[in-house]
Amino acid sequence: MKQALTSILLALFALGAGFSIADALAADDTFTLTIQDHRFEPAQLEVPAGKKLKLVVKNLDPTPEEFESHDLKREKVIAGKG
Repeated sequence: MKQALTSILLALFALGAGFSIADALAADDTFTLTIQDHRFEPAQLEVPAGKKLKLVVKNLDPTPEEFESHDLKREKVIAGKG
């Protein structure tokens, strides 16, 4: 019984470690666009082709801004200071 519990705990630990590694790898594929004075920074963003990525859009302006990309098939209104 004690050996089975130890095996289960080791398996859970390994799974937890795997998730942290996956999270760390996913963090490398995160790109940020900032809107300030109604302009994107950086003005052009280069990302790897054929890979999933996370795009974070931060609006530092007090008014809402629309983010629209036909290539990414996304359209979203970003709240002011959001």
